This record gives sequence, C-alpha cells and structure tokens, in this order.
Amino acid sequence: MTAWLLMAPLAGAFATGLDPVISRAEQGDASVQHELCYQFLYGEGGRQKNFELAFRWCSAAAAAGQSSSQTLLAEMYYLGLHVEKNEGMAKEYYLVAAEQGHPHAQLMLGRLALHNSDVVDPYQFCYWTRAAAARNYGKAIEQLQSVEDQWRKQQKPGAAGYCDSVMAKQSHTQASQPAPTDAGEVSRTSCPLEVDRNGCGRRPNNSFKPKPLRGSA
Repeated sequence: MTAWLLMAPLAGAFATGLDPVISRAEQGDASVQHELCYQFLYGEGGRQKNFELAFRWCSAAAAAGQSSSQTLLAEMYYLGLHVEKNEGMAKEYYLVAAEQGHPHAQLMLGRLALHNSDVVDPYQFCYWTRAAAARNYGKAIEQLQSVEDQWRKQQKPGAAGYCDSVMAKQSHTQASQPAPTDAGEVSRTSCPLEVDRNGCGRRPNNSFKPKPLRGSA
C-alpha cells in the first residue's frame, strides 16, 4: 500500500510533464508537434481526442511551417473544433498550406470556391483542384471528374471541358488587361502556385455552378 502511494505521484507526473513526446514538442520539434496535433485531433497514437491540445500543437507546428498542421488547423477553424467556426481563418491556413503544395489544402480551397454563397469562383475551383489532381490526389481527381461529367451533359458534343473553358476565358481576360509595371503589383493570391499559369485574377462570367461531391467539406 505504501509503495503504491509513493509511486502514484510519479505515474501522474509521467503522464503529464514527463511524457517524452510532449517534452520534445515543448522543446520546439515541429515534426513532433505535428504528430501531437494529429493524435489529439483524431484520437490516434494511444491518445484520447482533445481539441484543446490539438489546437495548441497544431498552432505550434503551423507556425513552424508544417503544411499538414496548417491544413489541420484550417479544418479546426472550418468545422469549429475548440474555436468558433471561421471560414476566413480556415481559408488563410488552407492557402498557406496549399502554396507549399499540400494537396488536401488545395482541394479544400477548390471546394470552398464552390461553397461560397455570395460568389462562386470557377477559376479558383479549377486552379486549386487541378493543382491537387496534378499531385495524384484521388479526391481531387474524383471531384474534377464529377464536375466535368456534369458540364458535358449540358454541352454539345465536342465542346471544351469545364475547366479548360474556365482557364481559356481567364487567359483572355488577363491578356486584355494592361500588365503591371512592377512585379510587386501582382497579388500573392493571383498566381499562388506553379502548377497551371493559364491566368490569374477574377472569375470569368459563367452561369454553370458545379455541384461538389456528396459528403465533401
């Protein structure tokens, strides 16, 4: 009995401050911070779901430049996990991760372009979803195929595909505008990734509104 009482405080200390993984994360190891971010968010690695701790470690790893943690942090803002739902913050973190080439962040930027109740943005949808598909991301490939199938059902045989049409119109729009006098005048969101430099800027005038896949975010 006495031995158990003496060991109990040690067991509690090990479960908290002496956890070697958490100790490494607290020392600034970004890869371990991301590991904890994922584990606490989804209840993996023998840890229970804890959105507060997930937010803490996702934030730390995201600040260190971990694109996967930036994507998970965006998800927390998008779904309102531990924080209030904030689509603006979600988009910011998705964008930072997408610019680093994270395919799920790219996919989500494309999906959010479809879900915007004020302005559906075909160019952003095609740009980012194609970027993710170019990385062989299955969900992006499936999403593009779904939209193209919807589009072709409404077009005459031989018509250009949906995203090809969107990109062509965007290129025409950009070509008709005067070039900036300084490279600094081009916003970071106009050409955010070296995937498809067919044009950047505002969406073309297009009444077709593609439907996202069932169950997509």
